[in-house]
Amino acid sequence: MPPCGRARLAMGADELRRRVETAFDRGRSKEQIKEWIDGKSFRPRENISPGQRLPIIFRSTDDGTLRLHTSYWGLVPSFCKAGQRNHFRMFNARSETVLTKGVFSRLMSRRRCAVPLSGFYEWQDLSSCKKQPFYLTATKCSEEDSTSKVKKEKKATRGREMPIVFVAALYDTWRDETTGVEIHSFTMLTMPASSVIAEWLHARQPVFLDTDSLSEWIDCAEVDSSRAIKAALQSGSRAMLSWRPVTMKMTNPRYEGSDCSKHVDETSSSIKKWFGASSASASDSTVKPEKIEQKKRASSFVKKSPSASKKPRSNSRSIKAFFSRASER
Repeated sequence: MPPCGRARLAMGADELRRRVETAFDRGRSKEQIKEWIDGKSFRPRENISPGQRLPIIFRSTDDGTLRLHTSYWGLVPSFCKAGQRNHFRMFNARSETVLTKGVFSRLMSRRRCAVPLSGFYEWQDLSSCKKQPFYLTATKCSEEDSTSKVKKEKKATRGREMPIVFVAALYDTWRDETTGVEIHSFTMLTMPASSVIAEWLHARQPVFLDTDSLSEWIDCAEVDSSRAIKAALQSGSRAMLSWRPVTMKMTNPRYEGSDCSKHVDETSSSIKKWFGASSASASDSTVKPEKIEQKKRASSFVKKSPSASKKPRSNSRSIKAFFSRASER
């Protein structure tokens, strides 16, 4: 799976607005969101894929006020031709190249934004081409508590999960010259993963922003690109992560049950059923479980041949009759 290819934002609009404003609370200078563009199209979701919509946080280039805009995940550059729109090509951007790669560097100075999330999903490669999904988010725990889980790999970590996290992103607006329709989209930045998950889960992770780096990242007017990306990467490297195995049903991007991010026991019967019967004999180890089951079903419908239980008829009478007719001649 690509890094950060599935996300979760489960809180309602009112709670989201409140938590975003709290992140920009500087004591006496309490900042409020001036406008939520296309806010009516937002809804909480448990399983979000590229091509779907999430709110982004940015500052207006006109007056510098704080705003939200419900936009498509997966960058569609403004210079893109009508037939080349594809939200899946650039839903992530490598932080190492955003200052040098043209499609992103042009946005670094004026179109930096942040994406609020509850958390995100990654998949661990298992045997037989199977993948176990994990839900991850930032947590308030010590470095020692988080690092101590590396050897345990798939065990869920301790620590209080943060209700909201912010990921560095870039946004752009594409406009259809014929119809005038505009598409507002964004891409999330990724960085090398923390050693806590890099050794067993995935080599990349989102660039998480703390409250200080969040303010700098979206302040394009006052903070230059180099300073912004440096602060963002420092923040991302400090982020403590928690994780837990979740239901394999959420691998289907159309599944949005409330159990998407719920912890599951990896030794439970539901997971065993997913991977197939583990009690198959060695002689059947190379045969897929579904093939074995099909053979069992097929054999139950096989009927015994009527002639199988009867003794073969003797040909002695026909032989005697043949010789008797021959002697009469």
